[in-house]
Amino acid sequence: MALELQPFNPVRPADDLAVAQFNVLRREALGLHPATKTRTPDEEWRSFQTFHADTTEYIAPFEEIPIAVATRARYITQGRIADLLSMAVAPELRSRSLGSQALAQLEDICRSKRMRTMRVTALKTAQDFYTKNDYETVGTYHDLVLMKKRLIV
Repeated sequence: MALELQPFNPVRPADDLAVAQFNVLRREALGLHPATKTRTPDEEWRSFQTFHADTTEYIAPFEEIPIAVATRARYITQGRIADLLSMAVAPELRSRSLGSQALAQLEDICRSKRMRTMRVTALKTAQDFYTKNDYETVGTYHDLVLMKKRLIV
């Protein structure tokens, strides 16, 4: 079964659970601790909406899991740069190349938007993943690594 990214444009209240699932994956991808208490739907929506106002979110269902992969990107048209702000794969589906599939699809979306470069700031623990997907390291800061990939030659 192939993975397919699709835009995630949630609508309240029908997508309360989906927003909560997206946030859990996003927090994990950013290296944040899981929420210590159960969040209300209002708290989950605030968390979802306050990250960046100018972002695009994508999700990909896989097998029986409605949000197997969650990504968030920002497109900077003036410099033709795309920033991958977060990408996460559901823990039970890791090591199945879903992250690489989702990243390749996101790169294709960026190319269709005429983005020249994709940048990512990731935890150092994810550096090997991005290197395997042809990203080069630009710099490091504490436990973060800045990487980029040229999309259009």
